[in-house]
Amino acid sequence: MALKLIGSIYGDYHSKYVDNIYMTNDETSVVGQAYKLSSGRWTKAVGTDRIYAICYKATTGGTDELGYMELVKPGDMIEADYTGSPHADFEPGCETATLGNADGSNIDASDVSSGHLVILNDDTVNNKVICLAVKNAIVAS
Repeated sequence: MALKLIGSIYGDYHSKYVDNIYMTNDETSVVGQAYKLSSGRWTKAVGTDRIYAICYKATTGGTDELGYMELVKPGDMIEADYTGSPHADFEPGCETATLGNADGSNIDASDVSSGHLVILNDDTVNNKVICLAVKNAIVAS
């Protein structure tokens, strides 16, 4: 699975799509992966990086390719698979969960040292988690 926005703690969820910012040259975008902005361009987010957006339409690597992203706003709820052996603190209420370092499309259950995702629900049977985004893109109303 990949990261998926499923709602907001503030009530009705309204997606905000951005398709006018370029990808980092030669970097592909993959649906369901987390992305951040670096030097004014989208690049994959991993580990403790803030999640600015989740890709909704894949692109191939090239020069000046536009990225197709759904912005992640503070208070958004994200559903994802988690990988790694869960740390003892990886449970609802954990406020420092991180993205997986391999591809930014899952949560690393073994690393709860300095992330920014808050665990709301942990499904240990299916290795899925719902987490709350707290440090992300800020969108004007």
